[in-house]
Amino acid sequence: MIGDYIKALEDFDGWLEEENKEEIWGYLSEAREIRRSLPTRIDMEEKEIYELLVPVKDRPGSISQILLKIGSLGINTEDLDLIHKLEKKEGLLRILIKEKDKANRAKDKLEQDGFQVAMRNLELGVS
Repeated sequence: MIGDYIKALEDFDGWLEEENKEEIWGYLSEAREIRRSLPTRIDMEEKEIYELLVPVKDRPGSISQILLKIGSLGINTEDLDLIHKLEKKEGLLRILIKEKDKANRAKDKLEQDGFQVAMRNLELGVS
């Protein structure tokens, strides 16, 4: 098992030395998909978990602006993730909020302030 890890590090080191962008991006993309498949830190048995997806530009303060708007409503963000596309200078902010009412309030506030927001219930997979 440790041998596999060492081999992977040696391979990656070689790609860096060779400046092999294709192999590096492929490896990092695969790692990203594995990270996305891992469970979040919150208790997923909670039936009232809602996911908000918000496109964000790659510029200073864009994420904090969104989180401050949600926080100003007294709504706690249970978890968040940034799905980032370096080549496009933008990303997708994934925000998890407990309770449908709170998620709807956060969505409405963000939309009123000009953000595009998609929302779904993670437990049921419904909008």
